[in-house]
This record gives sequence, C-alpha cells and structure tokens, in this order.
Amino acid sequence: MALLVTADTGPMHLAAWTGWRVLNLSIGPVNAYETGPYPSGHFVLRPRLSCRGCWECVRSEVVCRARLDAARVAYVASRLARGEDGRLCGAAVPGYELLRTDRDALGVRRLTPLSPTDHPDAREAVGEFWRVTFGFLFGLWDAAPPQTAFDRLASDHPTLAASMTRGLAGLGAALGREHRRGDVPAVSFASGFAPHIRPLAGFVERVLQNGDGDRASRLRCLTLLERVAALACHV
Repeated sequence: MALLVTADTGPMHLAAWTGWRVLNLSIGPVNAYETGPYPSGHFVLRPRLSCRGCWECVRSEVVCRARLDAARVAYVASRLARGEDGRLCGAAVPGYELLRTDRDALGVRRLTPLSPTDHPDAREAVGEFWRVTFGFLFGLWDAAPPQTAFDRLASDHPTLAASMTRGLAGLGAALGREHRRGDVPAVSFASGFAPHIRPLAGFVERVLQNGDGDRASRLRCLTLLERVAALACHV
C-alpha cells in the first residue's frame, strides 16, 4: 500500500485525494496536466514522445502504449515505494520523463520535471505561458508572470514566438470576419488555429456562443485578445 501504480483511472484520482501516493502512467490519448493526479506530491511517468499529451491518436498504433517498458516502470515504482524519491531526481529513465505534481509560487498546479533534459521544451513553454496568462486575464495577478513567460519563450524558441504573434493577429482577423457576417463561431472555430493559439481561440469561441454573439461578448473577446497581444508585442 506504499504506492498505487495506475493509468488514468477513477481509483487513481480517489487515491491521490486521500494522500495515497500515486505513480501515474500517462499513456494513450490523455494529457497529464488534465488527467494526472491533481494534488501535489504524486508522480507522472510518460514516454518521451513529441505527440505526448494528445487527445486523439492519429498513428497506426498507439506508440506510447506500445513502448511501455515494465522493467523501467518497476524501477521507478520500487524507488518511490521505498521512499527514495531523492534518488530519482536527475535520474535518466531512457525513453521516459518523470514528473512530480507541484504548485508554483503563484499557487498554479504544475508538473515539475525530475528527469534531466538537454534543451527547453517548446510545448511546456507554451503551456506555462497560457497557464499564467489566463490567471492574468481572470484577475488573479498582474501582467508580470505572463510577460516573463512569453519573454522566456521568445528567448528559447524565437520562431515559435513569432508564429504566436502572427496567430494572434489571425485570431483578430477571424473575429472581425465573424462580426461582419453576424455569425456566432461554430464548434469547429478553435480547431482552425494552430495548437499554440487554440487555448485563447477556444475560450473566445465559448464566450461568443454563450453570449449568442451579442455586442458585450464580442467586446469581451476583443479585450481579451488585446491584452494577450500586448504581451507578445512587448518583445
């Protein structure tokens, strides 16, 4: 009973909330940020693949599941079960990345990598930007955290940052077209944007749908877009 080793299941979430330590094997069409253990102090092991965190596998086989290696899972589990967490910090698990559920200085849930990495991860940088940006948009803190996150993203991944600024401009143009036609965005609106723009595109899609495309909802969306674009234009 020292550790529960499981994929994304109902018992996993119940165990995590009771304080029973969990090692979540994050495989298949799931995203550890949304389907992993929520409280702090648990662990996530997932294959080191560029397609991790998807919601729908488009490959001929579910590669992350096919590559699951029982011996490597057992190594990590045995260390955690014996309370040897410290021995896993910085330990390389070939083909996998090990993360711990934590909260950052702002109180936002995060997955802290324990496995060494050779370079900053673009996907994690984009995720970090949107996490602190929505906190800013909802009034939880000022513009400093998202500005710092975007500046870091632009420094580590300048091409991606430039693509994000173009994507925000494209979102503004799309909102203008919808307004001129008097349309309310369909449920496929957000899927027409690149993944690094989709969090905001998906949110404004819901705002406009919930408001039936009225003036107040359109103004709210333009205000949100303006505030996010100001972060990118700062660079």
